[in-house]
Amino acid sequence: MTRQIAGGAAVSVAIAAAPMATVAVGTAQADTGTAAAACSSATPTGCLGTGAAGGAPLVGTGVTVPTLATLPTLQPLFGPGGLLIGNGLSALVLDPGCTADCVGGNGGLLFGNGGAGAFGGAGGNAGLIGNGGAGGTGIAGFNDGIGGAGGNAGLIGTGGTGGSGASASATGTDSAVAAAGGSGGAGGMLLGSGGKGGSGGSATSEAGIATGGAGGSGGAAGLVGRGGAGGAGGTASSTGGGLVAGPP
Repeated sequence: MTRQIAGGAAVSVAIAAAPMATVAVGTAQADTGTAAAACSSATPTGCLGTGAAGGAPLVGTGVTVPTLATLPTLQPLFGPGGLLIGNGLSALVLDPGCTADCVGGNGGLLFGNGGAGAFGGAGGNAGLIGNGGAGGTGIAGFNDGIGGAGGNAGLIGTGGTGGSGASASATGTDSAVAAAGGSGGAGGMLLGSGGKGGSGGSATSEAGIATGGAGGSGGAAGLVGRGGAGGAGGTASSTGGGLVAGPP
């Protein structure tokens, strides 16, 4: 037989035909108990869990509070560097520490010009409507000093201008050979002209042969548009009367 008593306690009484043998009473825990005290390994009785120390402390010294992982920086939808509408960021804005092959950012998917490349890196590509970014000027030690390619336009727009080739200089009778300019980017597939090729680098030698860099090729036009003009050849000079050669 089971009865409910005041305070919410449940009382179960077992009665046999013989004289009463056992009375089992179980009381439920009330919600009015006091909060657990701060606990540590020295006072494990106020802790929950397993182990010799009663588990990790719930409050007080030694409590480790979990933190959320650092969220990645999300690309904005609009404005500079925007995913949908916005011009692409220049290469050195994207990575100020870049020293070679620094590629410009792409324009927004709908509208936006590509960002400029740097140190021989290509310009960023445009969105559906926009112009390609300019390629970066070439540097010695990367891609033979050739200027970066101009970025491509999307559906409507002009291709980016190729970067200039790296210049070269030499002393004594050593030869100086400058690098070629980068190629221009392609114009928009539907409407747009190709980008202009980058100019060749200049060359200077005291008494040796100096050869200026070749201009970069112009970019292809879209369905309606003109191909980009080739870049100008680089200048060459020999201060000591040596041979001077134009671009190859």
